[in-house]
Amino acid sequence: MKILLVRPPRIKQAITLSDFMFSEPLGLEMIYGALKDDHEVEIFDMMVETGSLTKKINEYNPSLVGITSLCIDVTKVLELCTETKEVDISIITVVGGTQTYLNPEGFYKANVDYILAL
Repeated sequence: MKILLVRPPRIKQAITLSDFMFSEPLGLEMIYGALKDDHEVEIFDMMVETGSLTKKINEYNPSLVGITSLCIDVTKVLELCTETKEVDISIITVVGGTQTYLNPEGFYKANVDYILAL
């Protein structure tokens, strides 16, 4: 299976740790490490990489898009799930991260197929 893991861009209004130091998407990197032997996996870090999710999906053609979420970017994550489904309704969308653990109900939306609240 081709899997695209996505770190959403930070919203302009948010003051985050990235304002003081830059960190890698360690959670996505751990998921990548767990999946890479059995699946084709790529990370799309929208905090660093340019281009839209639509463009990335069209280039990579994943079967599943997994998006990580913090409390500050729930709206953006839901927008990215909608964007994914607009490109191809058959792509499985999965959300995870801190916010899904704290408030999984916030992701009970039509364009979110699975919520990882671990």
